[in-house]
Amino acid sequence: MTGHSTRYEKNLKLLREHRVRLAVERRLKSSRHLSGTAPVAHKLCAYELRDKIAQQRAEMHSVRNKNKRIKSDLTLAHHKTEIAERRLWQSIETIQGGFAFFDPNGSLISENRAYSSIFANYPEIKLGVEYERLLVLVTALKLIEFEGGRPDDWVKMMLERWHQSEPELIVLRFCNDTYINLIDTRGKSEDMVSLALDITA
Repeated sequence: MTGHSTRYEKNLKLLREHRVRLAVERRLKSSRHLSGTAPVAHKLCAYELRDKIAQQRAEMHSVRNKNKRIKSDLTLAHHKTEIAERRLWQSIETIQGGFAFFDPNGSLISENRAYSSIFANYPEIKLGVEYERLLVLVTALKLIEFEGGRPDDWVKMMLERWHQSEPELIVLRFCNDTYINLIDTRGKSEDMVSLALDITA
């Protein structure tokens, strides 16, 4: 009985060892298979990353080129605008009469020499002065003949005219017997172009 049980135990032990060996071999095969495919997977990932990086670089290069072109176009457009503005003001300076430009708030933002020369001796009448303030100064300095009227009434009349959509032409008589034909034209953006023509002759 003991011989039989010893043999049985040996067989059982051998069977267990055989199973353990088979399990180990399976694990080895599996790890070899994974270790063999891992480099391939890594290579594929590396190729994909490389392609993505190359694509992103190409896109960045394209964007940079576009930005350069846009910047170049803007510089050219700005240069052309400056030339056009300079030519326009050269033309305006050749006008015999005074030319002034008021923004929608009524502030004097540009003028030619003929216009500024009318008020050359009055430093407060300069760029930035508001139209209403200009009228008050003109009356306070007694530059205008009111033909018997009151200065306040004249300022009120001039302001009402200013706010018309199409201000009527008006002739102003200065105290030095100079007659000025005042033509004001309102722009689409509510700015005002003022032309003062000397019609004394």
